[in-house]
Amino acid sequence: MKRSIYLLANLASLATAGPQCVDVKISLPCIDEACTELDEFVCGDVIVEGSTTQPVVIKGLKNVNGSFILRSSNTTALHVPHLETVGLNLYLSFKNPMLQFFNFSKLIAVGNDVSIGGPELESYSLPLLRAIEGSLVIFAPKLLGESSMDGKIGLTALDRIGGRLQVQVPNSTSLQFSFPKLQSTGSFILEPPPALEPPALSGSPLEIELNFPQLLSVGGDFTVKASERAVVTSLKVDKLTRAEGGIRLLSPTSPEGIGLAQKKQLSFPKLNSASFVVTSNYQTDFPVLLSVLSSFDVRNAVFDISLPLLRDIGSNLNLQDLRGVLGEPVSVLMPKLETVGSTVFGYDASSIIIKNSTLAALNMSMLTVVSSGIRVEGVKGLTNVNFPQLVLAFFLDVLISRNLFLEFIFINFDWCLAFPGLHF
Repeated sequence: MKRSIYLLANLASLATAGPQCVDVKISLPCIDEACTELDEFVCGDVIVEGSTTQPVVIKGLKNVNGSFILRSSNTTALHVPHLETVGLNLYLSFKNPMLQFFNFSKLIAVGNDVSIGGPELESYSLPLLRAIEGSLVIFAPKLLGESSMDGKIGLTALDRIGGRLQVQVPNSTSLQFSFPKLQSTGSFILEPPPALEPPALSGSPLEIELNFPQLLSVGGDFTVKASERAVVTSLKVDKLTRAEGGIRLLSPTSPEGIGLAQKKQLSFPKLNSASFVVTSNYQTDFPVLLSVLSSFDVRNAVFDISLPLLRDIGSNLNLQDLRGVLGEPVSVLMPKLETVGSTVFGYDASSIIIKNSTLAALNMSMLTVVSSGIRVEGVKGLTNVNFPQLVLAFFLDVLISRNLFLEFIFINFDWCLAFPGLHF
């Protein structure tokens, strides 16, 4: 890794050296092999353009100060066996609908973005790539889908992505997505198939396994976007401790996808802080989560919601449509939660909202401050809601609820302005 950083540093210094940096263009088809034999170092960009159906082998090239760009319209295979570093971007296949394979067997580091994609791409080789300073974007239906030999994708040596890791899934049946050595990324986005793909057929959902066994931190959001039928059924993030952005797991929209999502529990066993948490239909587990800077929003949970160590939520706590698969009650257990919203004097609209749920238990026994108020609406099953430590809340609304016994113990009631109105 030290070698790759050194090379990139040298490339960066040369990039400011002035007008002597020129691009190298390879126009296909070549009249002879000399057109693909380059110097070891290119100060500008390397651009492969033109048209050929023959495999392209670029020899000699070790370092590119600028970008490496493939623009050839129908090249099926690209080999760059000696390239070690790219100072800026590595763009492959988006401009070439015919590319099936590429090989950069000695590439160690890329100074900015990497884009891998195309309708015919089936395999690639980047066995030594360890660092991408920008983003990595992957869209390759055949590479990700069932036409590949095992439905797997991975960059086995990659340990750092400075920007986002974005993957667009195909309409397929199963996918295992693995980065065995990745320790950090700016963000992660799993997207549904694009609109240009044929609509998904009815039947079994697309089952996705996400495997990040060494991931320690995410600089932005960890996002699974809503999809018609793509469902994350397995998640391995056993070392993830921090999400500087938030956790967003959005539900599939088909009945089959929703049913499958509700049967699986996705665990973040070491995550202790996040900016926000938003989940819909996915059943999640955060056993050591201590703090959420913004909102915590859970919808359509069929398992108990247990956050045994959570102490504070910076904005709203929103729990809606919580009940078992057969309508049986579930429990909400947050025994150490103390504050919801800001504890600084002044108006804050943060609230606890619990709606349209069937609950067996609601445990927030250490709750002391809700900067706005508490709203319970359409909740069945509870016979006792107890906030024995609550000292500050500006309203309490209990709507469409029966046989609900409320017990509150307030301290400093005269100044805390607790409950100007109590509504049933």
